Parts: sequence; C-alpha cells; structure tokens
Amino acid sequence: MGKMKLVVVVTSLLLLTSCAKDIVETADALDCAAKAKKFSENNNDLSCSELIAEINKFEKSCKAYISAESQEGLNLLKSNCTDN
Repeated sequence: MGKMKLVVVVTSLLLLTSCAKDIVETADALDCAAKAKKFSENNNDLSCSELIAEINKFEKSCKAYISAESQEGLNLLKSNCTDN
C-alpha cells in the first residue's frame, strides 16, 4: 500500500510540474504579445534611440515568440527610425 501512495504522489508531482511549466510559458507568450501590440499601435512618444532600445529589449526577452516575418518588421522599424 505504501508503494502505491508513493507512485501516486510522484506521478501527481510530475503532472503538476508539467502544468506549471505550460502556465509559465503561456504567461510569457501573452506578455510578449502585449509588448508587440505596443509597437504595432505606435502610440508612444519615444525618441528613435529609445524606441530602438525598447525593440532590442523586446527581441531579447521574446526571442522564442518572434516569427521571421515579425523579425523583419522589427528590423525595418529600427532601420527606418528617425527623430523628427
């Protein structure tokens, strides 16, 4: 009976650990999506150097969630950035 309880406890812990990892990854993806939305709305008053710095931070923290097409857009945004 003791071995069965141990198996149930270990199995439960493994399942919970797996679920927790999925939850963290989902939260990270949602956070990156919210950050990406800020760039697409372009409603901030950042200077060019500030915008590029924000994009660089975004690329670093959200690298796993940036598609090739999105990366091209970010690169274009950085290369065309000018302070008026």
